[in-house]
Amino acid sequence: MGKQPLVKTTGRRKNLKAYGVIDYFSGRFVFQTEENKLNSKTYISFLKKVLNRFPGKIILVHDGAPYHKSKETKEFMNSQERLETIRLPSYSPEFNIIEYLWKKAKARTHNKYFPDFQSLKKHVCSVLRSLQKNISEVLILCTSYED
Repeated sequence: MGKQPLVKTTGRRKNLKAYGVIDYFSGRFVFQTEENKLNSKTYISFLKKVLNRFPGKIILVHDGAPYHKSKETKEFMNSQERLETIRLPSYSPEFNIIEYLWKKAKARTHNKYFPDFQSLKKHVCSVLRSLQKNISEVLILCTSYED
């Protein structure tokens, strides 16, 4: 029988959010962290980063998050000839490969004590950068998804 882990805490709540994209064929992973709310402005900023990092046509598979379908985001996407989007069905995270990467990253960051937010951010970014460098680990997520 499992036991609830006990983790020291400061009592303050602040979380770090992230956008991410995996190139299904190469295993390259690009991410951008956000300290505030995820919204159209920050998502478009991330999409610009993705467009700069990946040449050629990009087929972006995403879920129905509000910032994915906002008027501003749709206008931006429609202005990008290289960007095509496919929206996943509602409530289907099992079809979204990035969810497997987030799960792996969370396993390395959750139930740990961080004395301050900057320590948490540094650790999370370190974990995400390690995944960026370990392309074979990311590719395994892509092939596990196919099973």
